[in-house]
Amino acid sequence: MSTAPPGGDQHAAPPSSGQPLVVAPVDHQNAAALAPTTMESVDAWLARRGQTLDIVLASLALLVLGLSGVALGSASGSRIADATVVLASLGMPVAMAVRRRWPVGSAVAVNALALLHFAAGDTLLPVDLLIYGSVYSTTVHAPAGRVGSASPPRCSAAPWWPDC
Repeated sequence: MSTAPPGGDQHAAPPSSGQPLVVAPVDHQNAAALAPTTMESVDAWLARRGQTLDIVLASLALLVLGLSGVALGSASGSRIADATVVLASLGMPVAMAVRRRWPVGSAVAVNALALLHFAAGDTLLPVDLLIYGSVYSTTVHAPAGRVGSASPPRCSAAPWWPDC
């Protein structure tokens, strides 16, 4: 017959063993300041693994969006349009793989490839969804002085802006 307390561990000392139960006091005022928030934890994780995540997501985009664009081919049927479809379908996901490190260059490459296949007379491709990702990356990851939309307007141009 077991002498363990009901629902307890057999190796734990029962409360009647004479050993004192030690409970550390909790400082509730400083506990919130010491514990990282969820967003701080996510930011720290992305700082360590962001480039790897971008490469994985770009690879998935290449497999799903890029290869489906190549399989669909060009709507016009010309050899130039077919070449631009292949170039855009393979080049845009590759450009998104470096979106954190070079957000402006990545956005320029993605948008130039989209413009190229539109100029060749082709319609929308599945890979054109990456244009939205490139705009987001430019807004979030580009230095403030590098992109006009990433910095607030000057007060002389927009006196209604809250910081003016």
